[in-house]
Amino acid sequence: MLYHHVDIFIILALGVTFLWMLTPFRQVKTGYFYFFLCLSLMEVTTHIAKLAFHYSGNVWYMFFNYLILATLQPELLMKKQYRYWYILGGVILLALNFYILAFKEQLLIIALLQVIISLIIFTRFIKQLTLTGNLSVFLLILIASGLMDALKLFNLLLGTPLGLYYFYINQISSLIAGIIFCMFTDSHKWLNFKIHQHPPQIQA
Repeated sequence: MLYHHVDIFIILALGVTFLWMLTPFRQVKTGYFYFFLCLSLMEVTTHIAKLAFHYSGNVWYMFFNYLILATLQPELLMKKQYRYWYILGGVILLALNFYILAFKEQLLIIALLQVIISLIIFTRFIKQLTLTGNLSVFLLILIASGLMDALKLFNLLLGTPLGLYYFYINQISSLIAGIIFCMFTDSHKWLNFKIHQHPPQIQA
């Protein structure tokens, strides 16, 4: 029974990794290309670290999640003062990860980064819905994927009995999300619904 679970675990993990590695190719020339590129590189590097060097992939999860913050708010990094603080924060985070943080503390920071990323995407979703009346399913799937990954880490941290079952739910949902992101971009009509017409601006 244990081997059966291990086989399914490996198949699902490899399937999810393969799909998310393909997503940047579909998202080229969209505003989310670098977002998906970071996710793709994160999957590759963490698996190489685990399989080839038997090293925890947490440092790469942390590094690429931190990079994703920059892909979502590039306008901030255009300002010199924010760019310096961002680089300094990354250096401190990596130094802590290598020399100070224990395994559970690493997981906590990664989970918090994923929550922050989901909140940034959520604000973008609300802004788009408010200003244009457009409900983006693409963004909703991104938000759900990020929160589910964060919840997976919180389950590990808390040692909840739902760990194994939640893994399967998380992997299957990631598989579905990966298929969607390999097929559609954020502008595709099937992933956008007009809730209301934005009233025209009246010039004074």
